[in-house]
Amino acid sequence: MKFICLTLLFVSGTTDSRSEQYKVVGPADPVFAVASEDVILPCSVKPNISVFRSDLYEDHEDRNTIQIQSYRGRTKLIHQELQRGNASLKLSSVQVSDEGRYKCFIQSKSWYDDTTVNVRVEAVGRPPVITVDGFDHSGGLHLQCESEGWYPEPDLQWLDSEGISLSSETTEKHRNTDRFSVKHTITVYERDSKIHCRVKLRHHMLETLINTSNRMKQGEAESRRSKTRQLNERDTRLESSGAFIMPQSTASAPSGRAYVGKNHG
Repeated sequence: MKFICLTLLFVSGTTDSRSEQYKVVGPADPVFAVASEDVILPCSVKPNISVFRSDLYEDHEDRNTIQIQSYRGRTKLIHQELQRGNASLKLSSVQVSDEGRYKCFIQSKSWYDDTTVNVRVEAVGRPPVITVDGFDHSGGLHLQCESEGWYPEPDLQWLDSEGISLSSETTEKHRNTDRFSVKHTITVYERDSKIHCRVKLRHHMLETLINTSNRMKQGEAESRRSKTRQLNERDTRLESSGAFIMPQSTASAPSGRAYVGKNHG
């Protein structure tokens, strides 16, 4: 777990008799940030009091020369809010590596306090891609759904046309540096159906739809062609072995029977 102190602030206007009344306040719940976007890390003094100097802001200018290299140029205090005791920090172009705990520390000559902001980063991946991976011997349609670029690991679901969850046959997940990819497969047997592949991460959701009707018809046609080929191959084997079916003879065979004989000619 990361614990980084980004902000050290000094407060004016406090006295020894009143300093114990002040408190640094932050969010009670984690702050969720989306990768590549900006986020505000809330921090303020209650009751409101003017904040006039920090390691990021001095003499009305941003100063970040003492910052960790990866944060340089990506942090900014809301200058106009400092006079009202709002020391919230803006973090730009959020990265997955920014996830962690941040301390906001505020002090005067006679008083100090701090609060911790827990930042959770989410990265929304690419829309799921559904591919057809052939048919089984019963005409079932093999489908594969894959999505990549997520953080943390998302949930992938198959849903039928009525929104009912379908069980995946196989599931795979991979982590590449700081992102996850997921892949699930399923076999569909219903002819007229719309199958959804949905990827969810907290309140983020991406979905892709495939209409299986035409593909199932294609599978049925392929199954019929396969059966026809099998019958043709069987007939070919019978002919090559010299076996044949003799037509029924009313003179020599009882009614309703046929004879299999060997061709000696």
